[in-house]
Amino acid sequence: MSLNSFSFFLYFPPLVAVMAVFGLFRKKWKTAGKLQLFILLAFSYFFIYTSDWRFCICIFVITALAYSTGILLEKTHNVNILRGGV
Repeated sequence: MSLNSFSFFLYFPPLVAVMAVFGLFRKKWKTAGKLQLFILLAFSYFFIYTSDWRFCICIFVITALAYSTGILLEKTHNVNILRGGV
């Protein structure tokens, strides 16, 4: 699926609607922001999977590296970890 395919135009409006609904409840419901990020990440993985499943492996490695770098950086406040993660 590419950005100008018909199937993308079928999947994108429901994603925008769900993100808008969770955006409205963001102040009332504390987990709505995290849920928004998870839904967006899941849609991104689905979008990449429909293009070619092998790209999901690359994106998963990049996601895991960025997430673990962020956790290590938060715990240690060491700039060298940031340089290694980039």
